[in-house]
Amino acid sequence: ELSRRIGSTVAEMLLVDPGLRVTSGAKAETETSIRGFPARTVLVLLDGRPLNPGYYGKVDLSMLPIDNIAKIKVVKGPSSVAYGANSMGGVVNIVTRNGWETPRTTIAAEAGSEGYRREAINHGGRRGRLNWWLTAYESAADGFPLSDDFTPTALEDGGRRDNASWQKAGVTGKLGFERSPAEEYALSLGWHTAEKDIPTTVYGWDDPRYREFPEWARYHAALNGRWLRGSDFEASSVVFVDAYRDRFIEYPGPERDPAAIDYDSDLENWTAGFSGDASLRRGAHRLRAGMSGKRDLYNKRSDIGEPWVSHHLFSGNLFVEDAW
Repeated sequence: ELSRRIGSTVAEMLLVDPGLRVTSGAKAETETSIRGFPARTVLVLLDGRPLNPGYYGKVDLSMLPIDNIAKIKVVKGPSSVAYGANSMGGVVNIVTRNGWETPRTTIAAEAGSEGYRREAINHGGRRGRLNWWLTAYESAADGFPLSDDFTPTALEDGGRRDNASWQKAGVTGKLGFERSPAEEYALSLGWHTAEKDIPTTVYGWDDPRYREFPEWARYHAALNGRWLRGSDFEASSVVFVDAYRDRFIEYPGPERDPAAIDYDSDLENWTAGFSGDASLRRGAHRLRAGMSGKRDLYNKRSDIGEPWVSHHLFSGNLFVEDAW
């Protein structure tokens, strides 16, 4: 299904999924709700590690490119306890590619109206017990076109949407090692960065604000392991570190004069955690048990010169599940 859909991000891939609602909020960040449950109750996993920050709890899926993604599984409604905490609304489980597939290198480029462009390169391969997958991408646009029947207003004259430009780039890599057919490990690293404007309201009575993210960055490192013992026993684990930072600026007018800024805020989120589980099959039963935990450190500064404020959050999950 992914190959048949048009889009370059996870958010665009999920737009037409029944039961999902992917919207863009006041800061041009997507919010994903499942069957009415808000975004903070929808758990987003990437190769087993949760992406939801501890403070706000929601993930901007428009910042996740699909170049290195093998599949996306969406669980709607209350899910298995094995997924972890904060999944009452559902789960978006994303699995990335690895080099066990047919070795290949692909280069793709796109161009369109409103200054749109996108380039990506993927390379995967294997040698002996090692396998790898590398992805690099860059994309940008000056905005997006409004519909032909849009009625111009005092703040938006139609055509290309004002204050809607963006530029994104990133590099991800995964190195796998198969110690034996029943034991394998994978180390993944990633870096994503972006600069983007935030479209203002189109109506004068809505108190227009002119805002932008001049800096947006996310980094991660994760180590996954998987062990098999015969056809009945399987265990897996992941340890990870994730860092997120952005800078948010609001201007009083459309000229966005750097000398006249209403406020200039900074935000940082540092997450470290682990998860592990094991399952045993006996007849028609599959007994599964495991635990997970993570610590979020959230720092924010409302404006230049204001003090930094920190929030700490510890969350965990201990579960036993019998499916038959």
